[in-house]
Parts: sequence; structure tokens; C-alpha cells
Amino acid sequence: MCPFAGLLFLSEMKHALTFCLSLFFGVCGVCLGQLVNVPPSQPTVTAVTGDGTVTLYWDDQAEESVDSLWIDPDSLSYRKDFEGYNIYRSTEPSFEEVRTITDGFGDPIYYKPIAQFDLKNGIRGPHPIDVNGVQFYLGDDTGLVHIWTDSTATNGQTYYYAVCAYDQGHSDLGLPPSENSKSITIDDFGNPTFVDRNCAVVTPNPPAAGYTPPYVESDLFSPSALMYVEYINYDTEEMVDYEYQIVSDIFLYPAVGSGTGVITVEIVDPIKLKEDHIYHIAFQDTGFLHQTTGYSVYDATFSPPDTLIEKSTYIKSKYIQEVTEVPVSETVTIRELRGPMRAERELGPFFDGMSLMVFNHPAIVYADSLSGWIVGDCNYEVSVGLDADLRYRLAFPADFEIRFYDHIVDTSVLLRPQPTNFEVFNVTDSVRYDFIFRDRDEDSLLTSGDAVYPVIYDYDENSDYERLWKISFAAPSDTILYDTTYVVTYDTTTIPPDSVVILPLDTLTVTTPIDTIIVPKIPPEPGDVWFLHTTKPFRTGDVFEFTTKAAHVDRAVARSELDMIAVVPNPYPGAASWEGKNSSGTQERRIYFIHLPQRATIRIYTISGYLVDTIEHEGTVGDGAEPWDLVSHEGKEIAYGIYIYHIDAPGIGEKIGKFAVIK
Repeated sequence: MCPFAGLLFLSEMKHALTFCLSLFFGVCGVCLGQLVNVPPSQPTVTAVTGDGTVTLYWDDQAEESVDSLWIDPDSLSYRKDFEGYNIYRSTEPSFEEVRTITDGFGDPIYYKPIAQFDLKNGIRGPHPIDVNGVQFYLGDDTGLVHIWTDSTATNGQTYYYAVCAYDQGHSDLGLPPSENSKSITIDDFGNPTFVDRNCAVVTPNPPAAGYTPPYVESDLFSPSALMYVEYINYDTEEMVDYEYQIVSDIFLYPAVGSGTGVITVEIVDPIKLKEDHIYHIAFQDTGFLHQTTGYSVYDATFSPPDTLIEKSTYIKSKYIQEVTEVPVSETVTIRELRGPMRAERELGPFFDGMSLMVFNHPAIVYADSLSGWIVGDCNYEVSVGLDADLRYRLAFPADFEIRFYDHIVDTSVLLRPQPTNFEVFNVTDSVRYDFIFRDRDEDSLLTSGDAVYPVIYDYDENSDYERLWKISFAAPSDTILYDTTYVVTYDTTTIPPDSVVILPLDTLTVTTPIDTIIVPKIPPEPGDVWFLHTTKPFRTGDVFEFTTKAAHVDRAVARSELDMIAVVPNPYPGAASWEGKNSSGTQERRIYFIHLPQRATIRIYTISGYLVDTIEHEGTVGDGAEPWDLVSHEGKEIAYGIYIYHIDAPGIGEKIGKFAVIK
């Protein structure tokens, strides 16, 4: 029997089982009347308001959803079928105003999102299954995000948002994609009574007068870093190459450890940042080759530290440069850059109003610009690479030093072991390493033409040892000066009788060495040290540290901003864009006092000095607005006319202004 027959049989059985399960669900769907496609889990959404902006951020719980109607033939388990997120915005809680995508009969079927993000998996465009002629749009392979900012919001307008996860549908069973519901209810006064976890109700407004934003401080911030950059084919969106480049930005370096990557701290929810809290970001790895597996976040302000995030695997941030590959000939292709290099954002989990972009160094490469002779005057040129024999070579994430002495300190291993006056030291792990010494003149001294290979044992079952790097040494070359002359030869041809024409036949270039500039050869001396630097993924023991400073109100700044206090709209024309209708169907009326100090008393007077109403404003540092419903303290709607307002902010100052109410 063919040894692969059993495997083939199992594979066929998997697909047969998948077919049977699909058939079973299809038959049950007919029996039960309608087969239902269950949508993914709902994401949990948080909304942050700003001055004319609303930022939404959410978790990734929906992305782990599985479809009980879809069996993976390879694993025989339910398949994950999450596809993307639709973001909806409305000025009324039912979202009916954005339900504008109609079917073939003109009936509204789908809601029109303000933004959409989907997996980069080749599943895009309209779904093949239609509902009365209209197809669900699956996205454009944009890639997922977990944060989005609406920069088109109007201050004072109440908005209703929903982030709805959707799946891929099931064309074999005739099912279009399924999407999360969006549920918000309000009472007779327009106040929310229920907001589902994937929804938010917010009103953007300017911050309080004197608002000072939060920030993160550390002694380890740097304006540049060596970054891993991928070159992405502009047409196919596939990676064609990578390299390391120095990139300018504000990066945070590790406080402890050897990882050569960096992170940036992203402030997502400014009001949630805490004052003088200390945070530690600690990484984990696989062991041995130290491939990064994740990181944890701790609030280390108190002892013991509070674990905020445990073993996050969101280590996907990188820099990308789009290129187009242009064929010049059958064998030559050049790359043309497309636009500036940019960070491809992938934020990790959110904590205390922040998130992280982790720029890891996934590839282990020799960093020539950071390596060289760090002690001594030796001028030998050093080249570093991997051994040509694929069976015995391994790029290893560690820095090495070759240290020279005036006596024998070590003995090379394997091949031709011999005593040496130098040793190889792994400075990242603080341990001496064995090495192979290719000593061409067999004098036990490192001279021009020799090479050193640090080795590690028992890496895998295919070999007893691995050569980590090939480190070759060469004395500098002398400079030879040449004298160049040109010798022209001629062809003599008789054309007409008694006439001779002399034609140039060839030119011979002759170079003659006339002098040599001797470059002194300075070999390694006792005490010299040569240093090899590599890029290294984050490993266990690598820790970042930073401190947060909370947003606050600066009284001096608030005093200087009193003149910014205003009423909007002014004049009030009997209605404003942000006003809705209450449960009785009558139009709400509302104006806003904006740019207020955090605490203030607002008094409103008629032009004759009659006190119409008094409002006590108790806001947050992020909200400097206070609404007024145009109703007096006696419960009566105010008349049209000119009104005076007086703002009294203790410790800040006072402001007097006026506004008009017109028909």
C-alpha cells in the first residue's frame, strides 16, 4: 500500500465531513425555515471627545469569533470568519439617517459606514450573495485598526457612534455576511438610558480654559533610532526586501536589556492618564535564539506592581516604503520609491488612556556602522558575514568582542585547534564563547587573511555546532600611483594615385606604476578590542520605563484665555444644528457657553438687568462647555432679544459678554 494513501484518505474524509456538515446545516435550514448566520462578538468601544473631534478605540475580541456553520477541513474545528469593522455615525439613536443603501425595490437594507477597516486577506468587494439585488461590501483589504478619529465632528452636536464587526458570510450556504447590531435608547429628555458596548454617545466641545495636555516623560527618549524598514511592492502589496535605516521621531529606548528596538507611547484618552505613575514594559522570548513572543505592562508606582496587560503579542509596528518594480531588461529590475517612508501603525492593547507601538527588530543582522575597533590603534579592515555553508551557519542576536592579550588565553576548537592570544566574548550575555580560528600561517596570532568564527553547540539535530559569524581580518592595502600614456597606431592606405591618407587604427592605453604609497600595517596588539554589533529582537529581561503626567488646568493660562469665552451660536436663530426632538416631537432649544474654566458660575441677565437664570458649571479639564436650554429659573422659555452673561470663575477671573436670540 502506498505510504501516502492513509494521509490522502484522511484528507478526503475531512472534506467529505465538511460537505456533510454543510449539507446537514442546509437541510436543517430548510426544515427550520431559515438558516441564521451569527455575527461576530461585539467589540467594546470607548469614545474620547476633543475640540471638533471624536476618537473611538476598541478591543479585538470580535476577531476571535468562530462560525458554527463553517468547519475547517484541516483542523475539523469551527473556523474563524471575522472579516472587518464598519463604523457608523448618526445624529439620532436609531441610525436610520445612515440606512441609505437600498435593494432592488428601493427599500433600505444596509447602513452606510463613515469608515471601514478589513483584514488584508484578499477577501474584498461585494459579497456574491445578494439581498434583493444589493450586496454587502466586504472592504478593500485596508488592514485592521483599533482606533479611529472623526475629525469632521461639530462642537455641541450629540453624535451616536457604533463599531460593528462583520464576518465573511457563507456563499456555499447562500448566506451573506452578518454584522453586529447597534442599540441605543434615550428617555423623553434625550438622555441615554441604554448604550450597547459597541456604541457610544458623545458631544464634542473645546477643553476647559487653561487646559494643559498630558505627556510622558523619560530620560531615555531619543529623536532617532535604527529602524526595520520593509519595501512593499506598490502593485502587489507584497514585501520585496528590507533594510535598517536611521529614522527621525520620538522613540523610547530600553532602560534595561539588550534589545535594539524601540517603542513609542501613544496617548489615546488624555483624561485617563494618571499623575506621576511609573510604568514598566517587560518582554518575553522563546529562549536560546531569543525570538520575541510578547510583552507585559505593569503599573510600578506601588509595590507589588499592578499587572495591566499580560503577554500581549501586538508587536507589529514597522516602517514601510512603497516601491514599484520596473523591468529595465530581461535580467535587470529597478525599484522606484512611491511617496515618503511611513510608520505602519499597529497599536497594542489600551491601558490607562495609552497604547504602545512596538518597533521590534525581527531580523538579526550585522550593524557595520556600529561595529569596529573600540580599543587600540589596529587598522586592520574587518568584514563580517555568515559562513557559505548553509549547514553550519546561524545569525545570532548578541554582540561580541574579540579581546587581545600578551599571553595565551584560549584555544580554538574544531578543525585545527590551537592556542591563541585572544578570546571571543559574548558581551550581551556576559559569557566567553568557543570559536574556530582559521589561521592561515599557523602562528597562533591573528594576522591579515585570518578569520574567526564564534560557535554555539547543539542548536539543532542536524549538526553538533553552528558558526555564528564569519569575522575576516585584512591588513589595509597600499596605494599604487600610475602614469597613463596613450599610443595611437595608424593605417596607411593609398587611395588615388600619388596620394597617401593616414587613418587612425587603434588607441592603446598604457599604465605604468611610478610610485607606491605605503600604508602602515598595524596588527592587533595586547589590549586591543574589536566589537561586533547586531540587531537584536526584544528578549526576556528587556524593560522600558516611563512616567506619566496627567492633564491639568494651568490657572495662569486660564486667566489669559478668559476672552475666548463665547456663546454659540450667536445670534441664536431659533434653532441649531445640534438640536434634536424630544419624545413629544417638539424641538429642543440649546445654546452653549464654550471655553469656560473648569469651575464657574454663569449668570444670565436681560438688557435691563433682570436675572434670567444661574448655572453652576462643574466640568472636567477636557470639557469647557456648558449647555443652556433657553429656559429661565422660573421655568419659562425666554423671549427674543439681547441678553447679558456674567462668568465668575473663582481664582481665575470674570468675563462679561452678550448674545442675541432672534426669530
